[in-house]
Amino acid sequence: MFELTEDNAGQYLAGRGMTGAWRSRSLGGGVSNTVVLAVSGERRWVLKQALGRLRVEEEWLADRARIWRECESLRRLARVLPAGAVPAVVFEDRDEYIFAMEAGPEASVDWKTRLLAGEMDPAVADRVGFLLRRMIEATWHAPDWFDAFGDQTCFDQLRLDPYYRFT
Repeated sequence: MFELTEDNAGQYLAGRGMTGAWRSRSLGGGVSNTVVLAVSGERRWVLKQALGRLRVEEEWLADRARIWRECESLRRLARVLPAGAVPAVVFEDRDEYIFAMEAGPEASVDWKTRLLAGEMDPAVADRVGFLLRRMIEATWHAPDWFDAFGDQTCFDQLRLDPYYRFT
C-alpha cells in the first residue's frame, strides 16, 4: 500500500498524469488521515488518504473505505449549498484510499484558528449557521441521504471506540 507524504505527493500526482512543478506540505494535525496540500501553478489541491491504523499509541483501527463517504458527501452537499461552500472533489484513487479536493485560496485561515486567536466575526458565525441550516434542511428525513450515510460504523470506529470505550 502506497503511503502518501508531503515528500512524495508530487511524484504521486505525476504518476497519475498530473504533470507540473508540484510543491507540497503536510497539513497535519489529524490522527485518522494523511492530509497534504499540493500546489502547481493555479492548481491548489488537498490530498487526503485514510489510514487504517490511527496515529496513536494504542492500536485503533478504522475502515479506510470511510473516505469514499466523505467524497460522496462533498459531491451531494455541493448540489444543495451555494457555489463554493464545499470544495470540489478533483479525483479519487480507490486503490490507495486517496482523494483530492480543491483547496482554498493561499491567504485563507480556517475559522477554528481565527477563534483560537480571539477573532470573533459575527458575519462568519451567521454564514456557518446558514450553511448548517441548509445541510439539515436538505438531509433531515431524506431517504437517499440515509441510505448513503446512515451506517454508523465509521462513527463508532473513529469516535466511540477510541475515546469513550477505551477511556
